Amino acid sequence: MTQVSREKVPVTTIQEDGDGSVPYKSAIGCGKFSQNKPIVEKSFDKVNHNGLLTDSDVITYVDKIVFTY
Repeated sequence: MTQVSREKVPVTTIQEDGDGSVPYKSAIGCGKFSQNKPIVEKSFDKVNHNGLLTDSDVITYVDKIVFTY
């Protein structure tokens, strides 16, 4: 059985470029993966991390990729 500590740990906030949920350097990190097929990176203006699954432009783009390849 694992014990969970209840003591408070200080939190450090780091300001970085990004959408407020994911730092920019993490969001583009997948472009550095090594695999057989190319990785396509696409950004969407005015869509934050939480809006990706509900934005119509994002959904249309994902549908195009999923049903084309």
